[in-house]
Amino acid sequence: MNTKEIDKNFIRQISDNQKIIHKICHVYCAMPEDRQDLFQEVLLNAWRSYASFAHLSKFSTWLYKVALNTALMYQRSHRKQEKITWLDLQHIQQKAEEIDTPNEQLQRLYQAIAHLDEHEKSIVILYLDDLNYKEIAEILGITENNVGVKLNRIKQKLKQLLHT
Repeated sequence: MNTKEIDKNFIRQISDNQKIIHKICHVYCAMPEDRQDLFQEVLLNAWRSYASFAHLSKFSTWLYKVALNTALMYQRSHRKQEKITWLDLQHIQQKAEEIDTPNEQLQRLYQAIAHLDEHEKSIVILYLDDLNYKEIAEILGITENNVGVKLNRIKQKLKQLLHT
């Protein structure tokens, strides 16, 4: 493939899968400016590593891995900032131009997710996007059994947070 074809393919793939990046940005950043910064960092990291994408997995699986790793690095570098205690759900959007007003139950879920640690958030995002244990394990670099164990613990934690 020549450079122009690679560029077009990357842009098409990102466009088709941009919801993944938006979701991760919204879970890891409360402020709109931070979400925009993280979105740009994810795009930059995806572009830099696109040449090494071996197509052994789906593009979306690879993009989740890049986006989550970028979000974790971004969060660590901004740890001095105030911790997120709730998400500004009025600004959550799947695409920049589409804004859905979440219902109260969804707001409570996102508020509970905001209390999870960074790795737990990663697992929840992937699980809520209907990825199976094998795909989650591949993205996070852990075993399928470990995904199951962690997911059960996270579910219990979320139940406690939602019932307090």
